[in-house]
Amino acid sequence: MPEPVIELGTDTARTIASLLFSGTAAKFPDIQWIFSHAGGTAPALMQRFNSYFAARKDLQPRLPLGPAHYMERFCYDTASATTIHPLAALTQLVKPTQILFGTDYPFGPAKNVADGLRAVGLFSATDLQAIERGNAARIMPRYRA
Repeated sequence: MPEPVIELGTDTARTIASLLFSGTAAKFPDIQWIFSHAGGTAPALMQRFNSYFAARKDLQPRLPLGPAHYMERFCYDTASATTIHPLAALTQLVKPTQILFGTDYPFGPAKNVADGLRAVGLFSATDLQAIERGNAARIMPRYRA
């Protein structure tokens, strides 16, 4: 199996889990974390993250508000994630305000991402404007112009 098919999404989830369970996400609340590929497999693993957290009382001081709180604050881009499967999991976890337009250029053109976001039918016109530019401008003010 070629590495990008499984490993990139799994590596992204592993990174997110590491930031959560090490306490780093809680320790640095002012960092705006942005994860590619709609968070990889992490949104689909929320049940496991929550169960692990509940079972490990020693982790609770590191993650005082629970995994979902921090995951909901992270941002996620749309690179290689423009179909119902990754976006359904992501939109159950975060609001459209946390989703940023992203591509895997040169592997996937921006037009394909934009077309996919419209075709999936999960987002309003206002959501699409925010995803395509507004959300990035909000968290990176120097790019507002």
